[in-house]
This record gives sequence, structure tokens and C-alpha cells, in this order.
Amino acid sequence: MDSPELLRNIAIAGHLHHGKTTFCDSLIEQTHPYLASTENKE
Repeated sequence: MDSPELLRNIAIAGHLHHGKTTFCDSLIEQTHPYLASTENKE
């Protein structure tokens, strides 16, 4: 990683089927758009 001082660890807690994965996917898509564009979407 080029800038380790920018690295952040987060924890997501919640009940089953309350959108944790969707929320994390949205965070990744908004903060790393180049990853979302190369990902195989089904």
C-alpha cells in the first residue's frame, strides 16, 4: 500500500439480513471505483 496512514479498519455488526454486505459493497464501490468496474457483475 502506498499510504498506510490512510488505512482504516472498520467493524460492521447487525442482525441477519439487515444489509451489512450491501452496505460494505456500497462503501467499496464509492471509495474504490476502479475495483467495482473490473469486478464481474452477475
